[in-house]
Amino acid sequence: MAVYAINAEGAGSMRQLEQDMKRLGGEIEECYQKLALQVRANEEDLGIYKEELLDMLDGIKKTQKKGNEALEDLSHSVHTMAEKIESLIKSGILK
Repeated sequence: MAVYAINAEGAGSMRQLEQDMKRLGGEIEECYQKLALQVRANEEDLGIYKEELLDMLDGIKKTQKKGNEALEDLSHSVHTMAEKIESLIKSGILK
């Protein structure tokens, strides 16, 4: 049987999860930027692998963008859940 944390602590945990997801999305973007900077800084020394590596970098960017969009959607869902919990508590239905 599932146990739902429909209380102030559960809402607080949801809010923290939402913030953590937003922070992680930013960290993922930051990691990509560091990788891109390294590849581009060494572009002239990559020789015959240059185009292949730049294509891979482009693929990583596209995948990362999709991942960030999914993370934003999930973060929004968690936000909505936290609001519902808080609304139930505020209404007096739950304590």
